[in-house]
Amino acid sequence: MDDIDRDLKGYSPIDHFDNAYISEGWDNVKNRLAAFKADNTDLDSFFHATHAIADFYAHTSYVYFRMGADPQSTPVNDPNTGLNFIPSYNQDPSNLDSDRFSFNTQNWKGGAGTRSTAWAAKLISGRYAQNGDTQPVLINQLIEGRTNIPQKFLDAPDFFNRGALPHHNEIAVYDETFDPKKHKLFNAEEYARQFAARKSCAIRHVHNAFFDNWAKRS
Repeated sequence: MDDIDRDLKGYSPIDHFDNAYISEGWDNVKNRLAAFKADNTDLDSFFHATHAIADFYAHTSYVYFRMGADPQSTPVNDPNTGLNFIPSYNQDPSNLDSDRFSFNTQNWKGGAGTRSTAWAAKLISGRYAQNGDTQPVLINQLIEGRTNIPQKFLDAPDFFNRGALPHHNEIAVYDETFDPKKHKLFNAEEYARQFAARKSCAIRHVHNAFFDNWAKRS
């Protein structure tokens, strides 16, 4: 956890690719990197951009659909070219209609059996900090329970769909240690493969982001 994760009052889902804000997250990264490119002393913008890049791989379903036999060769995502695959959530282990995954009944009224249809063909990430949805255990109450999604997101007409998403803790791969009490998507072996692939993608992407936006010095 770094300073961005600790900034509960300044939380925005697009800084972390939470609640399936994928295109909005990439727009945010693009703007942050543009600010860094314009002024290479603006390390705060670069830091926020690279944190979001790492969260994209850790939090979203991208690597799950793109990883091949060798985790280290998983392609780095280029948000400008679009997806060349179609995500589907009606088969295990990513079956959103499975009772393994929770949903926020306060937002999602479509029931447990229609979630895969709601998010068909889209990348997803886990829901986080939604109202009335804090996960059990004290640490969650202290962090997620005190985190608020900005009102502009809550007021959006499609926000209710985000209640159908699994919780962040159930599908994200952000910790080297597998915790079966929280994580519901992969078993321990597959989790380790996913972690290796996602870490590799994040490192390569951040490397490219730095050198693509660092001013050439003569």
